[in-house]
Amino acid sequence: MVGLKVKMTMEIPAWKQDFLDADLRYFQAETKFNLCETMEKLRGNHSLRWKVMRVLSKHNPQATSNLTIDAFLYGLEAIKEYQIFSYEIAIKDNDATVIIDINEYYFELVKMFPMPMISKLLSKKTLFKHLEKQIKKTYNKRATVEVIEGKV
Repeated sequence: MVGLKVKMTMEIPAWKQDFLDADLRYFQAETKFNLCETMEKLRGNHSLRWKVMRVLSKHNPQATSNLTIDAFLYGLEAIKEYQIFSYEIAIKDNDATVIIDINEYYFELVKMFPMPMISKLLSKKTLFKHLEKQIKKTYNKRATVEVIEGKV
């Protein structure tokens, strides 16, 4: 399974280089936070848990016939421990290349939670557009953002 791997190249002044790493660390933490927040919503709302199970059973009745909400939440706990989001930054002089790799498990979760009221998790297309917009707005309008693995 291929998640989404994005390559960004840009000219970036030295004073913004540390901010790039900090922004990506924040985005990494925010991604995990959104997953954990979704799990907490499911744990705290009994009727919402059953709505989610009904949605899941419509998508794949065989897979959810023996699935309990507790087993489902346990599965989410396991996914939370995976490296959902990683990045590499290479800077030479004032040119930066950033590779962002988002694990396919993240997008599988997006498919599981089609209800925005439950989750802030983003689809591949929305996530790609968000990254592109933020990089161009914050660092360099001429930055190039391209998918090098996966489909948007």
